[in-house]
Amino acid sequence: MEPIAITLSPAPELQPAGLFAPHPKAARRFLEFFTTQVNNDGTRKAYLHATRRFAAWCEAHGLAELASIQAFHVAAFIKDLEGEVAPPTPPCECCSTGW
Repeated sequence: MEPIAITLSPAPELQPAGLFAPHPKAARRFLEFFTTQVNNDGTRKAYLHATRRFAAWCEAHGLAELASIQAFHVAAFIKDLEGEVAPPTPPCECCSTGW
């Protein structure tokens, strides 16, 4: 009887964006990081969402390889994010007085 090979694949929500997984070894390392180093499910989801947003931004700006990304690209991405989200507002007076 021949041994049965079992291949495990990550859940779709853990699949890395192509930018971070140009080859199988990189995809495995990405998956290992998110499954072994980030224990909190909410944090893991937030980080995965952030990596996907960054990868989409890179693709939209013609950056197809991780090695081509420079610090100024990250700064530009963050600057673009600032235009998408509103700054936090101070709490209203009624909140601080318990009303």
